Amino acid sequence: MSGELRRTLAENGSIKPRADNVLRGLKAEWLRHEAHGLKNPLSTYQISLDRVASAWLKVFPLLSRMETEVALARDVTGGEELLSAYETLLNRLNEHVDACTEILRCLRPPIEGKIHKFHWQFLDATRLPGWKSFQEGVIKRHRDPCLGVLVNELKHASGHLTLCNASTPDGPICGFFLNGAHPGGVIGPSKQLHKPMGKMQTAFSFRRDMMMNFWLIYQIGEAVAQCVEDTIQRDYQQGVAEVAPTKPSPEWTKLCEECAGLKGAFFPDEEAKDRPIIVVPKDASSLSVKLGAGRRSRQFRPMDVKVVMTVREGTPSYSMPYFEAADTGLRR
Repeated sequence: MSGELRRTLAENGSIKPRADNVLRGLKAEWLRHEAHGLKNPLSTYQISLDRVASAWLKVFPLLSRMETEVALARDVTGGEELLSAYETLLNRLNEHVDACTEILRCLRPPIEGKIHKFHWQFLDATRLPGWKSFQEGVIKRHRDPCLGVLVNELKHASGHLTLCNASTPDGPICGFFLNGAHPGGVIGPSKQLHKPMGKMQTAFSFRRDMMMNFWLIYQIGEAVAQCVEDTIQRDYQQGVAEVAPTKPSPEWTKLCEECAGLKGAFFPDEEAKDRPIIVVPKDASSLSVKLGAGRRSRQFRPMDVKVVMTVREGTPSYSMPYFEAADTGLRR
């Protein structure tokens, strides 16, 4: 279980991650962004969050349409559009982590005689307070094992996403998997990313993946805020006062409401995994998010699984998620 992160309009003036208020409270004399040739850290953070929200809000209507089509047993439309929108979101989320390391770099001046190409190299060298915790708790524990694999494989290893939808007595489950190589020239769910369930390959549901990424955004925001506060306290023996925004953010509020509505619709292997609990009241006056325990199902529910894919030359067979091992090979 992870501790609850809570934001309210009454106390914080915003339901955005805490880093937004903390960065607004930084004094100009504490910042070294110009010495590094970088933007003001508040601007960097807000631009990144805006890009994340904009990409994310394009996913929801496409997913809603597909869930309706699966529920009504219709052929799905707009599958490539949904996957393209989701791939863009994954990139924006990964870029947000990089933006936050850039922000932290602005807290310390360049090290004379040293050139650090990557932000993490500089943060290691300057021993920024809280940086090791940020690396271990956010990047290595959560970003690298999933989001990082997806983005790197899509960008640098000819990876691509494939739709995997299922009809169940409880409703539709829409999801995807990252294609990867299997023995014998078979293509199937990436072994690096998707863990098997017994003898079956698995996939990710869109709903749980988005919930996990939403929770990650708030974890990152808290980690950035903590690094900033610890660094200013150590370097200047002063505290950082959180400063509320002067205007509302309807796009971010809409994103919070949409993510709070992502209930259920998980694949069987995901049911027992930890899941974020996101609560936003009808008036959007507050937000709480925490990581809760999964629920192990006593009975395997029946699923009619459909994988939307293009059969190409050069691949003798395909391995499908949620099919028994004897049935997974789809040969040309």
